Amino acid sequence: MLLPLDMPPFVSLKFGVDPATLSITPDGIVRYVVVARSAGSAVTAFYEGILCARGEVKRYAHTLSDGSWRADAKPAWRALNDNQPSRHALVFARQGACDGATAASSVADIVRALKK
Repeated sequence: MLLPLDMPPFVSLKFGVDPATLSITPDGIVRYVVVARSAGSAVTAFYEGILCARGEVKRYAHTLSDGSWRADAKPAWRALNDNQPSRHALVFARQGACDGATAASSVADIVRALKK
């Protein structure tokens, strides 16, 4: 079951984080899979990491139309608040992945925050 992100009303896609994929690395990166659904039932997923200390996100892989995964050729850190195609990572950071400039203290804390 996906944990929904509370996106702004003007965003037509629905985003949800798969809680089974959440992890926090020793260097403070919150890793996760987020799924995006359109009203027309198109679905795609992204494997990403948020580095709360620097306010950055990196996409490691994404799904293709057949459901298979493709690693991003050159994953790079980008600012959470830059003009990305979607601001779901910024929303996720604010709704539970980060506690200010640090990663949430545990995966359980992230899940609790997203369920509120």
